[in-house]
Amino acid sequence: MSPWRKLMRSAQFLLPNVIFAVVTCCQHGPVIYSVTPNFGSQGTDFIVNLVGNDFSTACGGDPILVIDGSRIEGVSADFPSHSTETEITCTLHIAPNARLGAHTIVVQNAYSGMSDPFTFLVTCPGCPPPPELLNVYNQSGLPLIPGGPPVTFEFIGTNFLNNNPQVQIDGPGISFPSGNIIVQDVGGIDYFDLPITADASATSGLHNVRVTTDGGTSNDLALTVDASQPPSGTPGPTPYLSGITPRHISKSGLWGVWVKFQGTGFGCCPQIIVDSNNTVQQIEAWPTNQANPDEVVVGLTSADPAGTDTSVTVRIFNPLTNQTSDGQILFVDDLVPGAPVVTSYTQSIELPPDADADFTIFGQNLLGVTEQSFSGIPGLTFSNVQPVAGNPPDRVFSCHVHADATTPVTGDEATNLIITTTNGQSHPFSFEIYPPPLPP
Repeated sequence: MSPWRKLMRSAQFLLPNVIFAVVTCCQHGPVIYSVTPNFGSQGTDFIVNLVGNDFSTACGGDPILVIDGSRIEGVSADFPSHSTETEITCTLHIAPNARLGAHTIVVQNAYSGMSDPFTFLVTCPGCPPPPELLNVYNQSGLPLIPGGPPVTFEFIGTNFLNNNPQVQIDGPGISFPSGNIIVQDVGGIDYFDLPITADASATSGLHNVRVTTDGGTSNDLALTVDASQPPSGTPGPTPYLSGITPRHISKSGLWGVWVKFQGTGFGCCPQIIVDSNNTVQQIEAWPTNQANPDEVVVGLTSADPAGTDTSVTVRIFNPLTNQTSDGQILFVDDLVPGAPVVTSYTQSIELPPDADADFTIFGQNLLGVTEQSFSGIPGLTFSNVQPVAGNPPDRVFSCHVHADATTPVTGDEATNLIITTTNGQSHPFSFEIYPPPLPP
């Protein structure tokens, strides 16, 4: 199963041991888009630039920086040397004994709240690069229950491979097998699977998790222990929706995204039902090829950039039994300013596993795309990224792609592509992988 499509901001970032008093004013809270540079060595001082929005407010009040949730872990700041609504420039001090790995930076304004944490990496000369944890993904969608069976989670990030990764999980009662972790790599993104068990003493709620390697300690993400679910039993004949992948999509406008729904009791020809909203109007079910349609349905959808709803409720309808599943939330995010946006690509591609194709991508903010910029679908290799004559280089490029024999087909997986440049990561967009041709 691909780790790429699970990077849709589905992980929860926690800032433990900090309590913020927030007085709501007249605008949104601060947002950080970038921190440049986003890494530094022990024992150095250097200037960093934060770009974002709503750092200051019309109600007054200067923003402040909160580093590592006010814990003392070797990183501090002289602040502010320069501050506007959209930009902060300050000097970061990294102590010689600062903790190696990921540290968090938050912009806080007393009148409008605080931003989500942004990761800053601390390294040292000659050390392996620090790990970064991008997501902790529940493979089955089944709950992790106190006293229940193990649940396999996929840890997705960077700089795990060959650096002796170890997992730490906060809170009592959480265990996993000891021994070497087998890391796999897809295009620079590392991932490994880990069966995790919550014993009867495990507390319900969020548990911080992190990965430590020879290069340091990653940022914290969270997994959930759910005491509200029974440890055994089956959903019965009513359709049961257990998971959605990806959990977040973007308001990308013209181009679509694949969403995979897993559960039981869908029947032979399931339909995807979207509750009333003004952003996602329809999710069209796609035929499966090898997957069991009673347990898997993949749909194609898009989100209206003009829509104001930030989430929708989705259900699976079994027309044979005339029953509808429980609802699950699909989140809809605004596009990140400056990040790549894909609006379409050439329509004539029919790419099965173990085949090649050429295509052209159209969109915005596409300058700087390289062969290493693509992610989201395992088994694909990209080459010959070239500008298209007569077009702005940030709007159009051509490319060649090879699919190896392991590439999953669209009807069984949510085979979305993602483009990453120095300006950020694009929304996931649909890229069809056809079934292998039948033998003669």
